[in-house]
Amino acid sequence: MGCGGSGGATLTYMMDHLRAELAAVGVDELPAGWEFVHVDVPVATDSATTGIGTVAGYGGTYVPTGPAQGNYGDVDAKVSNLLAGKGHLEELESWTPLDVDNVPVVVTLGAGQYRSVGRMITLSSAPHVLDRLREVWQRLSQPEVSGAMQGAARALGTGDYQPEVPRWCSWSPRWPAAPVPRWRWTSADS
Repeated sequence: MGCGGSGGATLTYMMDHLRAELAAVGVDELPAGWEFVHVDVPVATDSATTGIGTVAGYGGTYVPTGPAQGNYGDVDAKVSNLLAGKGHLEELESWTPLDVDNVPVVVTLGAGQYRSVGRMITLSSAPHVLDRLREVWQRLSQPEVSGAMQGAARALGTGDYQPEVPRWCSWSPRWPAAPVPRWRWTSADS
């Protein structure tokens, strides 16, 4: 059993490929124990870029982190206030935008390809992401999952499914794990 996180297009291509391979051995759908989770900033998943659908459309889970309204300044204030209250505001100093009022991103639509903006938006939604991942984990723990996985294992010829084998989770972020240098927004006028 597992979950994965990555760009939506990457996951949908992977899901499409796995569905084709399973269909070749008589399995008509992804087994219930294979859960794909797409965590991204936009409030709604973007299907136009993939051409083959969405993770949710293939039976996975889409977890949006962006706010339903507001701007980057609101997001920055939420995260900064939380960290300041815990004495850890310095954690943001090396990689967040300096001028929060001039971040040219509509946070409800995404992070505008700015990694630090996406990080801050996701940090502001960390409790929501955790709740959604717990929901996925609960689905993976249902008794009927073992039966679906056993059927898939037989069809694939991989032997018996062993539910006591530890579950795994793969996370493939599109940004580096290390903080990036702090930057300033610039425009043609500055």
